Amino acid sequence: MHVLVRFFTRRGQGHARYHDQECTGARLTIGRGTDQDIHLPNLRVTLAHAELIESADGRVRLQAVQSSSFRHNGVAVQSVMLAVDDQIEIGPYRLTVVAHPGTDLALEVVDAAAGRGSEFEEAIYARARLDLAANGLTRRRFALGLAGLLIGLLLLVPLGGVLVPQFGNLLRNVPGVPSDHAWSPGTVSNAHAHFADQCERCHATPFIRVQNETCSACHSATPHHVEADLLASGLFDGARCADCHHEHKPGGSIVRADEGLCVACHGDLKSLVPATALGDATHFGSDHPSFTPLASSPTDPPGTNRAAPGLAFSHRLHLDAAGIENAAGERLNLDCADCHVPEPGGGLMAPVAFEAHCNDCHRLRIPGEEGREILHGDVPATLASVTDYFAAKALAGGYPNEFAPDVVRLRRRPGVELEPAERSTALAWAEEMSSLAIREMVAYTTCGVCHAAQATGKGGAEAWVLAPIGIPRAWLPKSRFSHAQHESMACADCHGDVARSEASADVLLPDIAGCRTCHGGADARAGRLASTCITCHDFHRAHEARIATSRASVD
Repeated sequence: MHVLVRFFTRRGQGHARYHDQECTGARLTIGRGTDQDIHLPNLRVTLAHAELIESADGRVRLQAVQSSSFRHNGVAVQSVMLAVDDQIEIGPYRLTVVAHPGTDLALEVVDAAAGRGSEFEEAIYARARLDLAANGLTRRRFALGLAGLLIGLLLLVPLGGVLVPQFGNLLRNVPGVPSDHAWSPGTVSNAHAHFADQCERCHATPFIRVQNETCSACHSATPHHVEADLLASGLFDGARCADCHHEHKPGGSIVRADEGLCVACHGDLKSLVPATALGDATHFGSDHPSFTPLASSPTDPPGTNRAAPGLAFSHRLHLDAAGIENAAGERLNLDCADCHVPEPGGGLMAPVAFEAHCNDCHRLRIPGEEGREILHGDVPATLASVTDYFAAKALAGGYPNEFAPDVVRLRRRPGVELEPAERSTALAWAEEMSSLAIREMVAYTTCGVCHAAQATGKGGAEAWVLAPIGIPRAWLPKSRFSHAQHESMACADCHGDVARSEASADVLLPDIAGCRTCHGGADARAGRLASTCITCHDFHRAHEARIATSRASVD
C-alpha cells in the first residue's frame, strides 16, 4: 500500500504551505506518538489513535485503536472503508481523501485549530509538572546523581569484580547485575571466540589499550608484510596490530576488508619506498597495474630467471590440431589439461612432471640402445648410469660392435675372468663409448632437445651441466588465485595466446582487462563481482607462508 500524506500549515493573510510524506506498508499507524507512521502532534490525539489497513480487494480501511474513535463525514465511528472526498476528523485535524495518480490513497491533512487560540493545550501544560525544577530537581543535581549512579554500576562494581576474582565470577553469573562484561564495546570476533570470557588474554593491563606484544604472544609465527630490510628501515614504526584488526566489531571478522586499509600506502608507494618496482594501486576496476611477473621472487627455486626459464618448449607445437607423434609412432591431440592439472584444493597448478606428462613422447634412450632408458632429473646420476651401462657390457663381453676390441666383442665362457690388461682395455673402451653417447644425448638427441647444456671440461658424471629450469611455482606470488573458482571458463579465455606461443619464456599471464569483465572494485556495478584488495592479496606475506615452494617445479 502506497499512501501520500500532504500536511497543510496555515500562514498569515490566508496563505498556507504544505509538505508531503510518502508511506508504504500493509498497515500504517496514525497517532501522537513519535513512532507512528503518520504523526499528528496534538494532545487531543492519543499516542496510537488509528490504523490504515489494506484489504484483500485493494481498498483501504481506517480502523480506530482500542477505545479511541474518529468522525467520518460528521459521524463518530471506529472503522470505515475510505473513498475519495471522505472527510475524517481526528482531534483538531481534518483529513480529506483526494484522488492522486500513482498512489493507493492520498490524504490532505489540515490542523483545524491552527490560527485559533490554543487555550486548551496551554491549560493542560500549565497543570502538568513536566520540568525538573517543578519536581524538586535541578539539572546539575540530576546530572550529578545520574553520573554517580553510572560510575557506581558500570565502573566501581565491575572494578571490584576484577580486583576480587570470586566477586567477579559471582557478578558474571547473576543475570541483570553489571560485571566487567559491561565494559565490552561488542562481541568478540570468531577467531577469538574460544576465549571470549577471558578479557585479560588481550587486556593484560586494565585501562591500557592492547599492545603489539600481547598479540605476538600468540601470533609469533605470523610474518610481517614486508621483507626484513624494509622492516628495519622503520616503515611500520608506530603501527599497532589493532590499527588494522578491530576487535568487538559487528560481523564476526577481525580482518578489515575495505580498500582504504591498503590504499593508504599503495596509493603512493614511491613516497614511502622510492626504489620500489611496484606500481601504485587504488582501485581494481580503474587503477591497478597490469599483471607483470618480477624477474625473481623469494619464493622461486634457486637460479630461477623468469625471463629465461632454461627450457626449450613450444606450446604451438604441442597444441597443433594435427596432433603430435609419440614414441610409439601414434599421433596424439593434446589439450591444456593433459599437462596442467590443479593441485588439491584447486588453487595453483601442480608442477609438470616428466614421467607423467613428457615420457610418453620423449624417451630417454641411450643412442644405439633402444631398450635402455636413463633416469630423468639428477644429471650426475644419469651420466654415471650411462658409464656403468657400457662398463657392464664391456666386462661381460659379446657386445655386437665391429669397432670394439676383441675383449669386448668376443664372447667368453662363463666363469673365465679377465686378465688385468684385458680388463683395462675393456674399461677404456667403455669410457670412450659412454663419453660419446653422453655428448650426443646431452647436446643433441635426448637432453638437448629441451635443455640448454654446457660442457664443464671435467670427466665422468660431472662432464656436463644443464641450465636450471626457471619455472616458479607461482608467477604472481604476492597474490592469491584459485583455478577451481574459475573452472567455468576455458583456458583460452584467460591465456589467449597460448596456441601461438613458440618460446617457454612466454609467461602468458591474463590481461587485467579480461579480469575486469567479471571483477570490479569494492563499488562494482551490477553484474560484476565486488573485489577489494584482500580478495586477491593477503597482508602478512613477507615470507610467503601460503605458497610452499620446491627446489624445482619440473621433475
